[in-house]
Amino acid sequence: ADADADADADADADADADGAAGRGGGAPTLTCRSPLAPHELVSEDEQLGVSTVFEALLSSVRRFGPRPCVGVRKPLPDGGHGAYEWSSYDEVYNRVLSVGSALLRLGVARGEGVGILCDNCPEWVVVDQACHAYGLVSVPLWFTVGTEQMEQLLRDSGVVAVVCGERWTGALLRLVRDGRGAGVRLLVQREPLRYDEIILKSELPTTSPLKLRDFEFVERMGDCQRLPPCPSPASALATIMYRWRLDAEPIGCRISQASLVASLCGLRMCMAEVADERDVHLSYVPLAHVFERSMQLVCLVSGAAVGFYHGVQNDLLDDLRELKPTLLVGLPGAFRLLYRKYDAMHRQWSAPYTPNLTPQP
Repeated sequence: ADADADADADADADADADGAAGRGGGAPTLTCRSPLAPHELVSEDEQLGVSTVFEALLSSVRRFGPRPCVGVRKPLPDGGHGAYEWSSYDEVYNRVLSVGSALLRLGVARGEGVGILCDNCPEWVVVDQACHAYGLVSVPLWFTVGTEQMEQLLRDSGVVAVVCGERWTGALLRLVRDGRGAGVRLLVQREPLRYDEIILKSELPTTSPLKLRDFEFVERMGDCQRLPPCPSPASALATIMYRWRLDAEPIGCRISQASLVASLCGLRMCMAEVADERDVHLSYVPLAHVFERSMQLVCLVSGAAVGFYHGVQNDLLDDLRELKPTLLVGLPGAFRLLYRKYDAMHRQWSAPYTPNLTPQP
């Protein structure tokens, strides 16, 4: 995953090694490359003929338009969750155009950053792809950090808009109210706005430029005021990915369109016989993690379907039973949970049979 996140630096690693040796600045840097591409960074997907993420999305829409793309489980009145409901590649593409158009209409300029601060969900993918389609920079933000760390991320990334889940809206509004919101001037809540958020917005200074909208409003605005896509070139900045440690300053990796495509191509070369349109991926690792995000891109260009877990990691087995995925990227904690469940069932099945000999009345 770190190799994916550092793809920009990887492209110039050989030159850096020679320079370090010539300057006498210590041992030269060694470049570790995949045996599938030993001499250079992959610059283009030769099979698909794409050099940017937006071109990859267009290729997928043309090839897999009506097929399932992303799916979620809707909550039921009894507290459970129903079957997965799917959006096709065509539907996702239409949402991408609507959201990207609305972001530009709401004052986000080409080249500016859009933060994404919510759980894995279809809206996460839509906003990310909208940034690629309209020349914006997507910045995944870790939703597991506290308010002080979030202030650092906002300041370091320089984002001007944030799309967030409702549990973060209040904290972000307070940061802006207290003058700690960096340059954020647009806040989009994924869920419908509630009375609490509207009241907090009214407490901002009258001179504050912040606009507060919900995702449904943004989509409808884009539907009515559609703009043609204007993607960035391959050399342009595509995203800033953060590697976060609570005891250190945030480290942001600035990744170009070409580097994202190189990461995508590298995974496709390794998974050529693994991921295709018959596959289903369960997405639960935060999309702020570069490897999960790379897997999402692989699924999108391969025509695979991506189902999102419903937000409770302890109930991950329920999502697995419902979705029956063929692809799963996991963290150690989840695999330990799965192993404990399996071990408990195995012990139960392996227990010796003890018949009930108690006489019945």
